Amino acid sequence: SPYTLSLHDALPIFDASTLSDDQIVASIFDIENEMNRLGAVKNKPKKLEAKLHDMAGDIEALVKYVDGRA
Repeated sequence: SPYTLSLHDALPIFDASTLSDDQIVASIFDIENEMNRLGAVKNKPKKLEAKLHDMAGDIEALVKYVDGRA
């Protein structure tokens, strides 16, 4: 089933089924970069910690989605 990323304000919403594997990997790279930027915040509000946790889950889901495609 298609994976749709839609949780984060800073990143675009997309339907993974419309993207190539290379485009999804590029999106994973973008999410990782955003996580690194936000992770640098020393005093993280709980909402930011939750956002980082959700982003990590998005990456995991995208990896599984790409690995599961034919």
